[in-house]
Amino acid sequence: MDSVSLYLHLPFCQHRCGYCDFNTYAGIDHLIPSYVDAMVKEINLFAENARGHVDLPVCSVYFGGGTPSIAELAEEEIVRKARAELKEMLGIAAQPVHAEVFRWINMAPRTEVGHLELVELIVGQLPAGLFLAESSNHGMTVSDCIRQGYDTAEFCLQFIGKM
Repeated sequence: MDSVSLYLHLPFCQHRCGYCDFNTYAGIDHLIPSYVDAMVKEINLFAENARGHVDLPVCSVYFGGGTPSIAELAEEEIVRKARAELKEMLGIAAQPVHAEVFRWINMAPRTEVGHLELVELIVGQLPAGLFLAESSNHGMTVSDCIRQGYDTAEFCLQFIGKM
C-alpha cells in the first residue's frame, strides 16, 4: 500500500430520495453537532493508535453520504478546513499535490421519456462481444446494478458459448 484515502460519511439529507441506497437520514439535523463530535473523536483515536506505525501519504479525502452543509462552502474554504483538520488530527501538514472539490448533490441521472428506447438503440448498435452495464440503464439502485451485472455476465457467457 503506497497511500491511504479517507472517506468521512455524513448521513444527513434535507429529504430522503426514493432512489438512494446510501445510509442517510432526513429530519435529524439537530444530531449533526453530536455526530461531528463523535467523528472527530474517532479520527483522534485512530491518529493516536496509528502514530508511529503508519506513515503513508493521504491520497484523497472524500466527504460523502447525504447532502452535507459543507457543500455550501467555497471550494477554497473546504480545502483549507480539510487541511487544517488533517494537520491537527493526523499530523498531516504536507502541501497537497492537487486539491479539488466535487459536488454531487442529488447526483442520480435524470432520464426523460424515451430513455429506455434510447438505451436499447445504443445496445443494438454495439459490436458483437461488447456489452453495456451501467447504473442508469434499467434502474439506479444497488440491487438494479447487481441484477444488470448478472444479466450482462449471462450475455457474455452466451456470446462465448456461440464462439
